[in-house]
Parts: sequence; structure tokens; C-alpha cells
Amino acid sequence: MRRAPDLADVRLTLRREHQEVQRHGIAVEDGKGNPNSTLQDLDIDDNEPSLTQEEKQARVIDLLRARSGVYHPALYESPGMSARKPKRSSHPPRSFWYYNNWDLNALGSIFEKATKSSIFQEFKEQIGSDPCLAHAAKSGACRVH
Repeated sequence: MRRAPDLADVRLTLRREHQEVQRHGIAVEDGKGNPNSTLQDLDIDDNEPSLTQEEKQARVIDLLRARSGVYHPALYESPGMSARKPKRSSHPPRSFWYYNNWDLNALGSIFEKATKSSIFQEFKEQIGSDPCLAHAAKSGACRVH
């Protein structure tokens, strides 16, 4: 029997995605990014096995929408996430929604390259501190009351 995800984990995951969108929106408004740039345009690749030519056609906006088509192994991926992830090259960019850590990790790298600033420093300066995230950092989960 498949266990439902812990609601606190889901909330923290959605919070991370929302913050990525906010950071990129601010950068684009400041002229420091283009949501239509492809991974190839930005010279984004990964460790072996490298991204395919098709995967490199994913745009920043595709990563923000979880429609990149990139299903490369990612840091901080649980065994369950790895098992559910589609096979590489199974869906071209923009054709299929699938939330995965690779997109968010890549967005962090893209943001830092575009702004020449740490995502953590920018978050602190532009968005501020979030008590839920502070709690999550200490306990490993975010509890919303």
C-alpha cells in the first residue's frame, strides 16, 4: 500500500517552488534574466551523463512550470521520487508536467549566474525571513497552524 506524503513535506516543497518563481520574477523585472532562454543558451549542463540536445532546449519558464522534460538524477531526491520519475527522454520540454528537484536545483544555478549573487542572500534581502522556513531548517518539517 502506498503511503500518502506527509502534509508538512508537501507544504515545504510547494513553498520552495513558490520562492523560486518569486526570485526569478524579481530578477527578470530587474533585467537580469530571460524566461525564454534555453538551457543551451545559458550553457547549463550536468554531470555525466550530460543533458541531451533535446533536454537543453528546455527554457527557464519550462523549469519554473515543472515542464522541462529533464529527468536527470538530482541531489536531495528521495528513493520514492527517483522511482516515480519518468525515464529520460520520455517527454520533450513543455509536453508533460512533472515536479522534480532537478528543475529547482538548476533554477538556483541559473539565478546565481544571472544575478551574480547567492540565492540565499537575495532571498534574505528581497523577500525576508519566513518563520516557517526557520522552523523547517531546525526540525526538518514545516508545521502550519
